Amino acid sequence: MKLSILVILIMLISAKVYSRTYAASISYKQTQSLTYEINLLVYQDTFNIWTFVNLDINGSYMTVNQKSVNIIGDVAIVSYTGSHTFASSGNYTILADLGNREGGIWNIPNSINVLMGIKAEITVGSFTPNNSAYDSICLVDTVLVDSVLMVDLSMYDSDNDSLSYKLLPCRRDDGYFINGYSFPGQYPNFQLDSITGILQWDSPSIEYARYSILLSVEEWRAGIMISRTEHERYIIIKGHSGISNMANNKSLGIDIFPNPASESLQINTKLDIRNTNYQIFNVIGKSIKKGKIKDNDERIYLKDFKPGVYILSIMIDSKMFSQKFIVQ
Repeated sequence: MKLSILVILIMLISAKVYSRTYAASISYKQTQSLTYEINLLVYQDTFNIWTFVNLDINGSYMTVNQKSVNIIGDVAIVSYTGSHTFASSGNYTILADLGNREGGIWNIPNSINVLMGIKAEITVGSFTPNNSAYDSICLVDTVLVDSVLMVDLSMYDSDNDSLSYKLLPCRRDDGYFINGYSFPGQYPNFQLDSITGILQWDSPSIEYARYSILLSVEEWRAGIMISRTEHERYIIIKGHSGISNMANNKSLGIDIFPNPASESLQINTKLDIRNTNYQIFNVIGKSIKKGKIKDNDERIYLKDFKPGVYILSIMIDSKMFSQKFIVQ
């Protein structure tokens, strides 16, 4: 009897100690010849927000420390940063240990017991400057059930290197791909354009399902791959009150300005969006405002919006077009 109680107590304590991780991204910036700033962005629950994350760099270990925390509901968006000086020129792999995933991820068997890991690969010393591609895109995408998800995952490279985009199976914390992992859909219904970075999924049919995908971004210079970073993303299939995606869809025909905004937004598009409905969501999918678009140059007023990141979504012909914007 005492042993059973002890086991139950251990299980309860363990459940509280480990925070769930939903999504994560790794990037780096060269600060000196052999010294790099390594950055992580981690979406986790708010129960036990980590003060640091462990990294394995070619068998040597370091930590990146908590830099900032943005809490939205039950989700903490946490950035971590640290500086590392490599011993010499060469090729290095960085592996981040990101703890427990959420249970019930449809394309990861027994996901609650599969720890998360993401990698970055850097060629040090041969190419200067060497900064990874980056973007402030949200790592959580939501798509309306039986609708088409189109999300622009392209990134910006300050060194003007060529970028290539791929989808990989998600990783365990030891760096290996997850056994039994499957992509959310099959080609051509689920595909990523390797040049533009646009992900399309036509069309998820399981309402309220959750999926994880791993985006790999390769950086090429003079025909040589000089770096690669990984970004694990979290996809939520929502009911008909949901939104399609959380991304900048400028390439899909809709633009908004000014961005960042303060008092209002104006929509600019060649599509006929008259008499269509719009919604504005925060980064975890909560509806903040909704209304009807009367003209193609509609102005939407942002009274009482707090500073932060939001998503404007418009449904056209069963497709949901969305664009991220910032309120200052």
